[in-house]
Order: sequence, then structure tokens, then C-alpha cells
Amino acid sequence: MKVTDFSIKKSLEEAKADAYLMTGDIHNADIYYVTRFLASDEFMYLQTGAGKEILFISEMERGRAEIESRISNIKTTQEFGYREKIKEKKDASIAYAACISELLLGEEVKRIAVPYDFPVFYSSYLTEAGFTIMPIKSPFRKMRSVKRQEELEAIRYSQMAGEKAMEAAIALIEGAEEKEGILYVEGEILTGAKVNSVIDHTLLDFGCEAEETIVSCGEDTANPHGTTDGPLRANAPIILDIFPRSKKKRYFADMTRTVLRLSLIHI
Repeated sequence: MKVTDFSIKKSLEEAKADAYLMTGDIHNADIYYVTRFLASDEFMYLQTGAGKEILFISEMERGRAEIESRISNIKTTQEFGYREKIKEKKDASIAYAACISELLLGEEVKRIAVPYDFPVFYSSYLTEAGFTIMPIKSPFRKMRSVKRQEELEAIRYSQMAGEKAMEAAIALIEGAEEKEGILYVEGEILTGAKVNSVIDHTLLDFGCEAEETIVSCGEDTANPHGTTDGPLRANAPIILDIFPRSKKKRYFADMTRTVLRLSLIHI
């Protein structure tokens, strides 16, 4: 992909902004999309009206960022005296905001567009420092809606992992025995928590994970996104909803099935 494919020049012109600044971590889809870098700690991305891109990270992450990120212009907090600022200001957040301020001053940008979820503390600090902060709708959201071939492949992989997890869950339910309306596996009550665990383990085998997996039975299924941690019952609908994500590529898929384990009728 060309660097120009990530240009947000038009959005900056419409906002009458000199640059776009966003902060994020491993949970921020926009910042991963544009930087192809993951970190559990907060880091920042800046794009100026001239198209210059900067990845602003901790010194510890520099080496990994140089290998993994698509952004070649990398600046670190230590270049702006972050540790010294912490000692001076007695507050790590203020010290970090001061580093951001110096970074922006160095790039000679004053009118800064930021996403709607930009931290209010940084916004207030930068405003007091003389910058104009303008919240705008993320220009990367529209870009992300059109998937490239490698993104489609990542989604297909996550979907495949979800299908394998679904197969494992259904096989467990299908193979269960029924006693007085309750499902049992190897003599133990089959619970929603057990099925959820099987789903999680299967996803991990494929390098994927899922949050908010739903295993819901009977009356619990009438509660939107409700779950059943306890016993699963025969002759009652069991909803299985899996939202798998590749731990490495970060792309999601989605799969839902409703199954029914009927009691066997002996004639």
C-alpha cells in the first residue's frame, strides 16, 4: 500500500486544520490501521497537512516500531525529556502532554484536528498551551470500511477459526446425555461456562480470541446478549454467538447459531 493511500489532506482542508492527532493503544482500531503498530501502552500518531506522518512512542518501543510499523518517522518521549519533565512537574500525564506540545511546536502546527474520543485532559492542556483543538469525525473510519485483499484474508481466517470453535461447541452439546431435562458430559453437568471454555480454547489453537462470547439457554435467550453460566437443558434453545478476532492481525469475524438438543424418545 502506498503512503498516499493514508492521506487525509482533504479532511484537514475541510476542517481548516494543520494536522490530525490521535492517541490510542492495542484497543484502538484506527491507530492500528494507519500505523500497523500495536502497544499496550498509549502512543500517538500525527499527520500534517503536507502529508508528513509521525509515530510518537516510548523509547522502549522504538526498536520494535522500526520493524513492525509502516511509519518510518518515529519520535520518542525521551527525545522530549519525558523523564525530566516527570521530575519537574510531579505528574506523568502532565509531562506527557508537555512532550506532545513540544512535538506540535516543532512541526509548526497550531490548529489540530482530533477524533471525538481524544482525551479531554490533553485537549485542555494543548488549548492552554495556545493550540486550537477541533474534534472531527475520524477520517480513517471511511477508509477502513473498504477492505484490501490482505484484510479480507485476515477476516476469512478469523471466520474459519470461529467456525472451528462453533463446531467444537455443537459437538459437545450433541454428544451430551440427557437426565431429567439436564445435559451431562462424562457424568458431569454440561454448563454454559464449559461450552464457553471449549470455544475459547479452540480459538486459541488458531491464534484467535473472543470477548463477550454468548452461550445462552432457555429463558436466558430472551434477554439480549444474556448468558447461561449454569446447566444447559435439553429441549430448550441454546444460542451460540462467537465474535472471534485474530490476536496478531486484529481482524474480527462473527458467527451465531441456535441449536436444540432434543430428548431421545424410545419406542
